[in-house]
Amino acid sequence: MLRCNLTNELNLGHQLLFYEEHDDGIVLNFGDGLTASCDFLVGADGFRSAVRKCFLDRQGLSQSPSMDPVWTGSYIYRGLIPVDRLQAEFPGHRVLKAPVQYVGKYKVKIIMITLIYGFD
Repeated sequence: MLRCNLTNELNLGHQLLFYEEHDDGIVLNFGDGLTASCDFLVGADGFRSAVRKCFLDRQGLSQSPSMDPVWTGSYIYRGLIPVDRLQAEFPGHRVLKAPVQYVGKYKVKIIMITLIYGFD
């Protein structure tokens, strides 16, 4: 439903200073003086997220360690594999019955779980 209702374009190159929540939506205030409005705000703006900082500040958590995160040196990659493809490639794989975790050298960790929802 969300995808079919998206009509706006992506605008880059703006620095979010703060946002304001109103009954009829959210107003974004940027460093260059521009404003924009939206129905909802997704904080997918990276490791040093301005959205997260604004959110934490609004919640009275300006002293939270999450305001200025520190990279641990670990990476995470995510992916989805359809169950029928996994079953075809690796019949009876144990992740089909229970979560599986592999831990290797150099902070490598692989966690596999079965999701209850499909790709549709």
